[in-house]
Amino acid sequence: ARDTIDSSYVELYSTRYRKAYRDTVESLAVLKQAGDEHIHLNYSRARRLSEFIGTWSLILLGEWGAALRELDAAIALTERNADRNGGVMLQLLRCWTQVLAMDFAGAQARCALVSPPDRPLENFPRHFWLTLEGAAAAGLGDHERALERLLTVGEEMDRQPQLMDWYWRLLQHWTRAGLWLSRGDLDRAREEVERREPAGGAQRLPRRRGLDRARPPHGLARHAAHGRAARAGRARGQRRAGRAPGDEAVRRLP
Repeated sequence: ARDTIDSSYVELYSTRYRKAYRDTVESLAVLKQAGDEHIHLNYSRARRLSEFIGTWSLILLGEWGAALRELDAAIALTERNADRNGGVMLQLLRCWTQVLAMDFAGAQARCALVSPPDRPLENFPRHFWLTLEGAAAAGLGDHERALERLLTVGEEMDRQPQLMDWYWRLLQHWTRAGLWLSRGDLDRAREEVERREPAGGAQRLPRRRGLDRARPPHGLARHAAHGRAARAGRARGQRRAGRAPGDEAVRRLP
């Protein structure tokens, strides 16, 4: 059962979200029934992976209500156990859910509760956190803050790439595309949604249980950006908006 939970990463990254969720839930139940929960470290690790993979799968399935309920229960458990490291990632997943649901004020408030440390080995949650901060700010119309966050995280990713950066970049593309649309810059919005990461910079997933052969995710953020750009296509004849606060940061973006 523990191996099945581990291999659920393959299902998640292969866009088989329903199977990933079902496998983690059923496998954790097997471990509990077998008394494995009394072997503290083994069960705790399996439970953490199950919470992470299961809620992520629900988010990408669009079942945000169920995802929020499971995240809240998992976060409450980490708080009771004073498990800060586990709580940070769960809080960020909750924030991501709120961004996708367009609850930008709630997402911003949730992100404010998280303060990932700056130590190099812990940059993974920091990159996710900065991306979400930028997305929430953009959704609230605070373009200056959004651009500052996106610029900062982009520079940090280039300077010190981390596992999963390629995934968070999709959310960054989506955020910038929406920002350009709100500013009336349709050309930049189109460029953003059509951007592809250079092949030489693609990150390989760990070689474990065939994970390196898994298909890339369906690009939820990129598809959303394409949809937004398409809906704005009718406005191409409109006059482009003038410069707004944050143009200095805009010019520094790639």
